[in-house]
Amino acid sequence: TRVFSISQEWLDTMRPEEAVPRFVLAANERGARLLYLRPYSRERMGDMFGNTEALISGLVTALKAEGFTIGPVRPLVYEPNHSLRLLSAFGVLAGLLLLATLYLGAWGPVVALGLSGLAVAAAGLSWDALALLAALIFPVIGYALLPERLTSFGLATLISLLGAVLLAAVGTDGQSIIAARPFAGVAATLIVPPLLFLFHYALRYGRPVDWVATFWRYPIRIGDVLLGLVVLAALALVLLRRGNFPIIGVSELELTLRSWLAELFVRPRFKELVGHPLAVLALGSAALPAWVKALLLTGGVIAQASILNSFSHYHTPLLISLARSVIALLIGLVIGLLLLPLTRWLLAAGRRWLASAKPLKPA
Repeated sequence: TRVFSISQEWLDTMRPEEAVPRFVLAANERGARLLYLRPYSRERMGDMFGNTEALISGLVTALKAEGFTIGPVRPLVYEPNHSLRLLSAFGVLAGLLLLATLYLGAWGPVVALGLSGLAVAAAGLSWDALALLAALIFPVIGYALLPERLTSFGLATLISLLGAVLLAAVGTDGQSIIAARPFAGVAATLIVPPLLFLFHYALRYGRPVDWVATFWRYPIRIGDVLLGLVVLAALALVLLRRGNFPIIGVSELELTLRSWLAELFVRPRFKELVGHPLAVLALGSAALPAWVKALLLTGGVIAQASILNSFSHYHTPLLISLARSVIALLIGLVIGLLLLPLTRWLLAAGRRWLASAKPLKPA
């Protein structure tokens, strides 16, 4: 049985009305069936006895409003269907073969073997390795396989959701469903898919040796350096913000946005709210240079990887993960469609402005 509690130090800095939603969120989205309540131990937020009573009564009311029954907790027993699990494993392997066919020449087998080796190294010869494999494969397939049209945005997400179902099918068992065994390779799910997509995109234009030779001879400009730093900073932000205890904390603006988004049925993930609009811009702007499209679609791949990451939280009900992904998809689509005309106007204005430039000369 999954347990949730708030530490004494943290609870003493919160009002009862601030603590109650956190317990309800744990019960709703994290599968917590046993809520451990501590009494207030300081007068910092007012009378500690009154606050404790308000916390208990408020939580009981909120849980009943969500449809929960309060009483003795019984152990949750879950046994996966081995036949369906095996069929899902074949689905993951089929996805791996499909991804391998998208890479030219011998790179397909190299990618397939590399991903398989990474999954086994992270999780051993286990069902968890297949779950990790699904999380690495399916975010890439959509945007690598489909043409660069706006309709591919929805189709790529459907492919990711198919992969998410397979991931949940092969990875869920009695231990993982209560988070007693965490998902193996979370960091890899954020790093590998965007790198795989960039590699696939680069192979469209030449072999790796051609790219190395081009970069070696390419004259470095200040703009290139600045752009590279921006990309590296964005990648570092994604990696350092992962998990429940990120190295880089959450800004006040994001906390405000999260509070507003929490009013929805479930709060969508920020990686998807940022990545989906980037993909819409890439797929809906034919005038963008190829390298800009590649970077924007890489952001879209990170959003697709975030969908798989949501479903890797096995203790979260599938419908909650699905709702979170669909809400992020719709909001991201709307934001992207609103940004499309602005992007087209900025591109046209930028070209006109640069066309008016004259060579520098001494005054």
